[in-house]
Amino acid sequence: LRSLLDWQQSILLTFGYDPLRCPECGASMLVLEVYHKKTALFEQYRKSMGYG
Repeated sequence: LRSLLDWQQSILLTFGYDPLRCPECGASMLVLEVYHKKTALFEQYRKSMGYG
C-alpha cells in the first residue's frame, strides 16, 4: 500500500492530477494491476524505487 501511495503522490506532484480520481465523475478508483508488454508496471516501479 505504501508504494501505491508514493506512486499516486508522485503523479499528483509531478503532473498535477490524481491518477486514481476518475476524470469523468470524480470517484476514487482502485488499481488492480497495470501491464505493459507482458510485464507488470508496478513490479518495475517497485524494483526501481528499491521496494524489492
